Amino acid sequence: MERHKVQNLYEINEVKIELVRKTTYDGFENLGMVVSCSSGGWRRNRFRRAKPLATLAAKFSPELISRGAKDCLPVEIAVHGKPAMAVYFYSVYCEDSNIIADKMRVERGTVHQYVRRFVNSVEGEYEPTSFK
Repeated sequence: MERHKVQNLYEINEVKIELVRKTTYDGFENLGMVVSCSSGGWRRNRFRRAKPLATLAAKFSPELISRGAKDCLPVEIAVHGKPAMAVYFYSVYCEDSNIIADKMRVERGTVHQYVRRFVNSVEGEYEPTSFK
């Protein structure tokens, strides 16, 4: 007997983050965070990767996020500057912040600042709901 339990964690501009758990005979097994919108979804293991992805999907079209090849950056993201670029590599490709820092020729801490800055600016635009 397996059932799935979904817990809403966060929502911004019709993009949701949900924690999905599978009920098994032994108890709960976490399946991870699911970032979802009307046109699809992505799975991430941690909220710290899921939240930037949700804000990216809220700001840009989800199709734009899904179509890129590895190490390719859509022009629409690039023209929004380094914070959007850092979030794209961090949340879409789940790259380590050290690798992103090398690509962007900045310090590792700067990558984290970029991610926080982007998330905060998008949250300022769309007023998210947090269920935590």
